[in-house]
Amino acid sequence: MKPEELYKKLKDHEFGPFMGVADSSFSGFFNYLENLNEYIPVANEGLALSLATGSYLAGKKPVVLLQNAGIGNLINPQTSLNDLYKIKSLLLIGWRGNPSKPKDAPEHWLMGERTLDFLKLVNIESKVLESLDDIKWADDKLKNNNTIALLINPGLIEEYNKNISSNYEMSRYEALEVISKKTKGMIRFSTTAMASRELYEIDDSVKNFYIIGSMGHIGAIALGTALQKNEKVIILDGDGALLMHLGILSTIGNVKPKNLLHICLDNESYSSTGLQSTTSSTTSLDKVVLDCGYQNSKITLTKNELENELQELLNINGPNFLLVKVKPGNKDNIKRIELSPEEITKRFMDAIK
Repeated sequence: MKPEELYKKLKDHEFGPFMGVADSSFSGFFNYLENLNEYIPVANEGLALSLATGSYLAGKKPVVLLQNAGIGNLINPQTSLNDLYKIKSLLLIGWRGNPSKPKDAPEHWLMGERTLDFLKLVNIESKVLESLDDIKWADDKLKNNNTIALLINPGLIEEYNKNISSNYEMSRYEALEVISKKTKGMIRFSTTAMASRELYEIDDSVKNFYIIGSMGHIGAIALGTALQKNEKVIILDGDGALLMHLGILSTIGNVKPKNLLHICLDNESYSSTGLQSTTSSTTSLDKVVLDCGYQNSKITLTKNELENELQELLNINGPNFLLVKVKPGNKDNIKRIELSPEEITKRFMDAIK
């Protein structure tokens, strides 16, 4: 199915505006919408559904785009907002980990198996999108229902490439090479997807905790460890992940762990899902953290600056923050982490006890 065909059919039924959180299952549709300037990137799926609610109240037929991993984020506004107030929204959900398809990465197994159950439990009727005729099915269902979902299996929607330009010098991989040398042997938490895979290739360590799912939760996880240890704890975050649950910055700033250094590798995109834009280009994260109570904050644009600022922040009490601006994209042919999540947990706990 071509992205433009799906878009035309949705518009034929007067659906729009479009908002959500990027997903690799149907990245071509996200990119097509971005090219038309008809997509609003939202920090997390719950906020996307709330934004859709406001659009519905203004007389529109909103469409929320997400991956099934994000269903958990929208359960609260679905149950206490959409369902309660009888608000109508259409969800397009990428079905990662569909048990009838080839086995997906471990972080998608549980939600993949339970996606239909979760939707049913929160009064969201669903159907697998198989043809453009299913748009009419969804439109008809919305006449007598609130939230309706169409599930999209990977490969259904064709790719749609977008042109990416960047003024930044370093790739994320190059930045991680510098950071890994300066933080070797320290406790390190690396964020969802490609950043963890790149760190694994550059400098695997028993004191690395690779977070392959749980997008946006790395700050809370690392804080929980930092408060129990006297040694330095490093967070390797991403802009999309950090924006998803920005409130943890206030908690870190309030508790003030002296041993915590929070590094955000900011490529202004969801690089793991097809380079859709985040909102970090219009958000001064390096300033936000100071208002949340962090002790020091720096921003780096070059490898030289990264080496110098990183060393300075490692030598002073925190919590400290380093914003590293990097080019969008991932290293070619990067392998998956070969450890199981359970193995990551065991070796990490053994190493830091």
